[in-house]
Amino acid sequence: MLTGAITQGRRLSVVRRAGAMAFFGLLLVVSDSRAQSAAAAVGKLDFDVASVRQNRSGSKPESNFPLGPGDMYTHTGGVFSASDQPLITYIAFAYKLTISQLQVVRQRLPEWVMTDRFDIEARSEVRDPSKEQMRLMMRSLLADRFRLRVHEEARQLPVFGLVLAKPGRTGPKLRPHGEQDGSCAASPSPAAGVVGGYPEVCGGLALMPTSAAGGLGGMNVGARNVSLDFIARSLAGIGELERPVVDQTGLGGSYDFALEFTPERLGAQTESEGTTFPEALREQLGLKLAAQKGSVDLVIVDSVERPSKN
Repeated sequence: MLTGAITQGRRLSVVRRAGAMAFFGLLLVVSDSRAQSAAAAVGKLDFDVASVRQNRSGSKPESNFPLGPGDMYTHTGGVFSASDQPLITYIAFAYKLTISQLQVVRQRLPEWVMTDRFDIEARSEVRDPSKEQMRLMMRSLLADRFRLRVHEEARQLPVFGLVLAKPGRTGPKLRPHGEQDGSCAASPSPAAGVVGGYPEVCGGLALMPTSAAGGLGGMNVGARNVSLDFIARSLAGIGELERPVVDQTGLGGSYDFALEFTPERLGAQTESEGTTFPEALREQLGLKLAAQKGSVDLVIVDSVERPSKN
């Protein structure tokens, strides 16, 4: 029954699947976020100078620091610079939306929010703002230039509970992260290397080279020094699930993990389907997904308009 629920949850249309994977592509490195957000304590913030321009060049999306829902960040001296990004990416950055949350949000948005591309250049006089402060400034910019209005609410939705496949046991590719491990690379670059089968950079999610175990066109993704809550939230995007994933393992502390499998969309193109996502989750991490209903915090978009002039 679980396999059927996962399969049904993953039958996205071509457009929605491409959108989800394109968003994941922007998050080659996504950072863990276990600490309480400082945003509430900071209050409302604004950029001092900002420029918003539509981009029709079709160039590659770029930004001067990772725009994912985590804390991985490159300090920029107060400068925000991003180009050829759809508005949905800026909304996701501002409100720390995971892929599963994003899939709910985009159902209420006009198509241009996903298709039109924009360059945003902005500067703050705050000498060295944190990523949370940058998010707050982006919220103000979106409200001012795009007339974005949102509210937050909790809804009971179908979710997957992440649990141990066997009580008290984890799989061979899910290991506690040593408290004294000082080998983490500092750079958040997606080009960072691999150490012992795990990403070189700690605190973030990264794609790694695949092996025969993943099958043709397989995916190999992992992280070091992250929580099980982070792993659970990441699995919705990794496995292309329509349901959010909620950590119910009861495991505290930090972990390293690596997960290699053949995405379902590629299985029909190979002689051997390789390792499926549910199989890899069970065999490599010692985890499984339980279909259920649960409370999910959502950001609901009430209104949005095309940008005003600079």
